[in-house]
Amino acid sequence: MSANQAAQRRRVLVGKGALYVVCLLAAGWIGRDWVHPPMPPMVGAENEIRVMVQGAVARPGVYTLPRNGRVEDAVKSAGGLLGSADRDQVNLAARLRDEEPLVIPEVGEQGTGAAVYGLLTPLPEREASAGPVAGIALNLNTATRDELDTLPGIGPKTADAIMAHRARIGGFQSVEQLEDVKGIGPKKLARLRPLVKVGN
Repeated sequence: MSANQAAQRRRVLVGKGALYVVCLLAAGWIGRDWVHPPMPPMVGAENEIRVMVQGAVARPGVYTLPRNGRVEDAVKSAGGLLGSADRDQVNLAARLRDEEPLVIPEVGEQGTGAAVYGLLTPLPEREASAGPVAGIALNLNTATRDELDTLPGIGPKTADAIMAHRARIGGFQSVEQLEDVKGIGPKKLARLRPLVKVGN
């Protein structure tokens, strides 16, 4: 083998060796990223809120939602609106509020003060200041007719019936006694239970 051929062969071997090293390095980086992909950002409790969804939804209850969530997100978590929901009153784009109940009204009902942020039309000042607001339950034994009237599904006639029953039995001993009032059945009682109380 001549000197030129030997030198040429050495250059070919060096080139192949360098290419092999580059391939190994590239495989190492790719493999590292494949085995250890970037971790998604952590979602902590500080980025979540708890909202009680009541009223004309498929699955009323308490749901954990993103802090920047909207009423639409809460409604979807609760199974969507019922056919009886008053869609014209509900502002699906409104932001949710931590620990505050969201009550979706049915057609013909006024929303409660607690759900003002989820309504398209703000309530009159009297209604916004009366009844259960910001998680404060309404005391059935001290509530006025106007305050009872702000509860979902309770109009003036049913408010009068509640007050008459309260006077007849000497005051409510439990929220469940509302079911003894004409016009209040199990379904309506379930909607009212988190919004009312007896005693202090």
